[in-house]
Amino acid sequence: MGQIKELIDKRRIRYQLVGDEIESEDLLRFSPARLASMHPSDLAELIEGLPHNKQVEVFAKLDDFHAAQVLTNIEDEQQLVIARAFGLKHLTHILENMPSDRTADLLNKFSQEKIDELLNLMEEDDRTEAIELLAYADDSAGGVMVKELVEFYPDTTVSEAIHMLRTQFEPHDFINYLYITNNHKKLLGVVSLKELILASETLTLKELMTEDVITVSIEEDQEKIAWLATKYNIQAIPVVDRIHRLVGLVTPQDIAEIIQEEHDEDLYRMAGLHEEIESSGTNSLQSAAYRFPWLFLTMGAGILASGIISDNTLADHVWLLSFSTLICGLAGNIAVQTSTVIIRQLSQNQYSKSFPIKHFFKEISTGLILALLCSITIGFIVALKDGINLHGLIVGCSVFSVVILAVCLSVIIPNIFHRLDVDPAVASGPLVTTLTDLLGLTIYFQCAYWLLKHLNQIG
Repeated sequence: MGQIKELIDKRRIRYQLVGDEIESEDLLRFSPARLASMHPSDLAELIEGLPHNKQVEVFAKLDDFHAAQVLTNIEDEQQLVIARAFGLKHLTHILENMPSDRTADLLNKFSQEKIDELLNLMEEDDRTEAIELLAYADDSAGGVMVKELVEFYPDTTVSEAIHMLRTQFEPHDFINYLYITNNHKKLLGVVSLKELILASETLTLKELMTEDVITVSIEEDQEKIAWLATKYNIQAIPVVDRIHRLVGLVTPQDIAEIIQEEHDEDLYRMAGLHEEIESSGTNSLQSAAYRFPWLFLTMGAGILASGIISDNTLADHVWLLSFSTLICGLAGNIAVQTSTVIIRQLSQNQYSKSFPIKHFFKEISTGLILALLCSITIGFIVALKDGINLHGLIVGCSVFSVVILAVCLSVIIPNIFHRLDVDPAVASGPLVTTLTDLLGLTIYFQCAYWLLKHLNQIG
């Protein structure tokens, strides 16, 4: 592990040094071959740190193929700025060397007038693919698929398929899977590259193929793609239309990016934020406008809680206030822990409206154990601090009730959102914690009031 880290560190140092040299010295010293020898993602990272005029100079030293690879790895905000610096013909050649889905993504960043100009300059096949992909939503299977894939007829022999792979495809093409289609492009089966290499040369692909192929429809949300890839541990997913014709492929790189995007989106939503609004391309006013409603909800709950705290019935028991912070903090932490687990389970089971009952009972039983442990621990500490009196019993019982409430809210609310087809991640952050704080304080003071009243009557 240490050797791997050392190798990565050395690589980063090397490219940082190259970056400093490019920025400070004459770019003409660097041949296209030297720049092209670098990994596209490393070169893209280096270019992102350069001034705009230097970025354009570096791209001018690259051929269209390498420029396309590097531009694909540039962050979205800078990608458009760099692309606008190219002439129309130069940019068209770069677009034609990109994977078809990346071509469509970049075109989508331009105005419709500029898109039309670029499409008119592109080769017919590339133009047709780009126009088709531009018609789909960005977060649909059609919007993330590539048109470049490996298709064969079922009567093709293994030896013929291997020869065609060697002569008709480029080294950078994704050939891990061979998709078997008929004359109407209807998907019949799939053969992995491993199966092809190990099979007898005289076998046909029909004899070798797996007919039960995992596919997604062209309108399917990208979240379904991430779910399928994770569940079935597959590298790529073919995309089909309504009559099961093969129209594209979601590659491993796209699947990895989708999973990362969905993960980031869930994190933002759990905090009551919006990923697009919080991106570096938006201003502070937009971010503040989206965040304020959640803060307004919190302030409203705080005002209600202050009304509870100022209740005259507790005027003679000011000591209760000293534990209100503990109650809110404990309830909030329990709520976040439980809701995170529940949302994780819901995301893994998102294409079913039912929630596994075993997970429900597990969280409830875990909550009972935590409530018991917390109430006993806090009651004991209060008794040591204030002596043997009602304080420890009151705080302990209140903590038990508040923890149970927090667990129940954290289990129930995300499930309600899930059944209503609303992303449950929205409910796990501000909504659950705000309700937990408000109701937790209510239970705490009402429980204290009830116990004080009845225990005093007994006494």
